[in-house]
Parts: sequence; C-alpha cells; structure tokens
Amino acid sequence: MWYVIQTQTGHEEKLKTMLDRTMPEGVDCSCELFFYESKRRYLGAWNIERKLLFPGYVIAITDDITSVDNQLKKLPEFGRFLRHGSDIVPLSDDEVSLIRKLTGDTGTVAMSYGMQVGDKVRVTEGALVGLEYRIVKIDRHKRKAVIEIELFREKKEITVGLEILVKVNDR
Repeated sequence: MWYVIQTQTGHEEKLKTMLDRTMPEGVDCSCELFFYESKRRYLGAWNIERKLLFPGYVIAITDDITSVDNQLKKLPEFGRFLRHGSDIVPLSDDEVSLIRKLTGDTGTVAMSYGMQVGDKVRVTEGALVGLEYRIVKIDRHKRKAVIEIELFREKKEITVGLEILVKVNDR
C-alpha cells in the first residue's frame, strides 16, 4: 500500500535516504519521490529540468506501516505520516493509478506538448494526453501547466511541464 509522509520542503531526499538506510531487516519498505520535467531557458537554449512533483511529501510503499512509523519517529529529520484522525490512511487506488498514469515507470511526469484552439487545450504528446480537463492554468512563457487532482484526501494543484506549440484562433 502507498502512504504519504509529510516533511519539510527541501528535505525530501534527505528523509528518503535516512529511511532507506535505517529500515530494520525484514521490513519491506520502498520510499519514492516523484518528479516532473519542465523547460527553462538559460545560456541561450531551452533545457529540460526535473523538479519535485509533490514538494514536502515522500511516498512510502509498504505493507508493514507500524514498523515504518516507529522507524520514522526515531529519525532526527522531521517526518510524519498523513493521518485521518489517529489512523494512518493509505492512498486510494484511484490516487495511485493517477500517479502511475502521470509518471509511468520512470517516476517522472514527462514534458507534454499540445496546441491551444480558442480557449481549449489539446495535448498531443506526453503525460497529459487525455487529461486536458484537469488543466486549471497554463503559463505559456514558462511552459508549465497547473492541474487539479484529488490527492492525499483533498484537492491539490500540481505543476507539470506543458509547451503549447501552436495557438489557433477558433472562429
């Protein structure tokens, strides 16, 4: 099952490394960080960069949540499981399948490309194909899109890479 660990933004990699190193023998736990690709212009050229998809969160995949929670409490780095009341709640199957659809096998949301026809967006290539209805905002200059998804039991807006190659006025 997939669980969410909240930590300080910027400390995700450190927490992931600490948990992976200190996990007791026999406890099966895999910690994951997910990324997205975006384009940024520097040195006169457009370059693809990887950034964290969920800043401040680490995903723990385990069936022994009690042992992982006990180990997390022993770490000097701040980290806590997201809970509903006093219960640690796993991500739903829909949330897991959406993350897998976006990131594929690589753990990274690939850069998407599309066109804008009037006020509608059509994604022709990349992770957002078929998910156009989730797009809330597009920043054509930074080549990014904000999509709204239900994650961690609430609606979240996450940033992903989207380049609009063509803009067509619909008349």
